Amino acid sequence: MRLKRPYVASLDQVRISREDDVAVIEYAEPGIWTTRFKLGPEIRAMSDQEILDRFNESLVAMEQCRAQYEHVALEIPPGKPQIEYFDKADQWTPRGGVLRCVISDGGPDNASTITNCPGRRLDAS
Repeated sequence: MRLKRPYVASLDQVRISREDDVAVIEYAEPGIWTTRFKLGPEIRAMSDQEILDRFNESLVAMEQCRAQYEHVALEIPPGKPQIEYFDKADQWTPRGGVLRCVISDGGPDNASTITNCPGRRLDAS
């Protein structure tokens, strides 16, 4: 079952417990994410209502951010490398937000293979 995102709730809709400087917020309704909400040492002096108010404020702020966000995908021009090697992670990473290629299951034992689209360079060579 896929869990639903937390929503702005009232105190009777959640259970709040504390673990060090973290509030654990569990919804009474099944199927909602349990959230570990880090507040810091001030949590010791906060009431459950104050914790929930702060949590609800963060949910409202995240929703406003999602509503205002406009994604613009950066596409690397044809003929330029679309990926680069990232040493710290020991892996290839895309240089932009779009990777033009063909992914198929044509490898050994139906393993995924990635092939370049005409006019595109995948690697940095």
